[in-house]
Amino acid sequence: MNIGFYLENKEDIEKAKILIKSIKVNSKETSIYAVTTYHVNLSDCKIINAQIKARKDLYFMDKIQAASIFEKTISAPYLWVDIDTIFLKPVDKFLNFIKGVAVNPVDIRNIGVLSDHQVSELWSETMKQLQMKPFDHDVTTRISKENIRPYYNVGMVYVSDHRKLFEKTYQWLIHLLQNQNINQMVTSNQLYQIFYHQLVFSLCVEKEYGKHISELGEFINYPLHLMEKDTKKPHIDDLISIRYDTYFKNHEIPEFLKKVININKSYL
Repeated sequence: MNIGFYLENKEDIEKAKILIKSIKVNSKETSIYAVTTYHVNLSDCKIINAQIKARKDLYFMDKIQAASIFEKTISAPYLWVDIDTIFLKPVDKFLNFIKGVAVNPVDIRNIGVLSDHQVSELWSETMKQLQMKPFDHDVTTRISKENIRPYYNVGMVYVSDHRKLFEKTYQWLIHLLQNQNINQMVTSNQLYQIFYHQLVFSLCVEKEYGKHISELGEFINYPLHLMEKDTKKPHIDDLISIRYDTYFKNHEIPEFLKKVININKSYL
């Protein structure tokens, strides 16, 4: 299986090394790719150098562009992950049976829409542009446990059926932001600026894969930084992969991670 991630900043090299090591310890047959604008060397990792442009008015669009470049470079099946991911077990054996795409719902709702509420104007206008019909199903946020319209976490995405998901997401983002009404709504609201890319990604998942969407599962891509807010915490031994985000800014390295990989907190 091919696994890719985006090395946005050179100072995140240590995060990249931790991710790569956790993959190699658990999955010997995996090919790892880093998409970056920098000329770097990483053991056990192939570098995809690319011209990637960040936008000040929309966060994380560069991450979607990086994923689209990775997607063009490799073949399916592939797994796209955030750089702050750590694998605790071989993830590929849990994904081999999945057809289409596997994602998890978002951890907390943010700009998601509760299932018993009308979609917001931004959701409605974006769905109209993508020619999307009203949803006939809901998903449940992983940490806040709310039922919402389909809204997925782009921090880990498994694709077994290659349909140019990230390329289509990226091109739709470019197109949608040229719409004056959508652009105004997004740029005037910081939450929209942060999470709109994930809204468009979610709609593209639904549009491209329909009934062939699976969940990665509660033990994959678990948000360590939100564990204290989780009313139904998983048993540590059940976790397959975690992402840590800001966790290490306020916590010491937990014992279960020390057993898996050597982490120098000062680099994170």
